[in-house]
Amino acid sequence: MQRTRSSQSYRSPYWLFSLLAVAIVLIVALPPVLWLGWSWLWSYLIAINVATFLLYGYDKAIAGGSIHQSRRVPERVLHGAELLGGTPAAFAAQRLLRHKTQKSSFQLRFWLIVAVQAVAVVVVWLMGWA
Repeated sequence: MQRTRSSQSYRSPYWLFSLLAVAIVLIVALPPVLWLGWSWLWSYLIAINVATFLLYGYDKAIAGGSIHQSRRVPERVLHGAELLGGTPAAFAAQRLLRHKTQKSSFQLRFWLIVAVQAVAVVVVWLMGWA
């Protein structure tokens, strides 16, 4: 039986992994902010990087075949996590886990995200917003 969008058992992997990433960010970021008085920005950046690395790790495990019959993390979700501040963890995961390093279209998007973020940081710094 083929699954359709209207099927009760169908769950979009985009929503599933995006919600998982949000949950990880909240779980990691809130305790330092609430209990340790950390800046929300630093807590968020640490949390989004933890979430990004975990998403890469899970996707690598699925891609490697160690976990069968499971959904892969969509590339859009990985790029979304990178765009939201997880590029350091994405770079580390790519190198440490040897994941998504050979796919040129993925690497092109990754490095475009890095370039956009670098330009944004320079603009913020030059404008005196930070």
